[in-house]
Amino acid sequence: MLHVLYNGQITREAYQAEDGAWFVVTRGIGNNETPLMGEINQYAGPIIFGEMDRKLAQNIRLHHGRP
Repeated sequence: MLHVLYNGQITREAYQAEDGAWFVVTRGIGNNETPLMGEINQYAGPIIFGEMDRKLAQNIRLHHGRP
């Protein structure tokens, strides 16, 4: 039995602009072979990645913040 998210991929890239602002680009692909997975992704994705972004911002402030 394959994992429900099998054959999907998400890539996230964080980078800092010249003005010091940080950006994250998220790209994902998948086949949505599991019924309703697309709808679940639309609902849960922003929640999951929002939490990841909050943790990333906290880490950036901790390690790259201004003294």
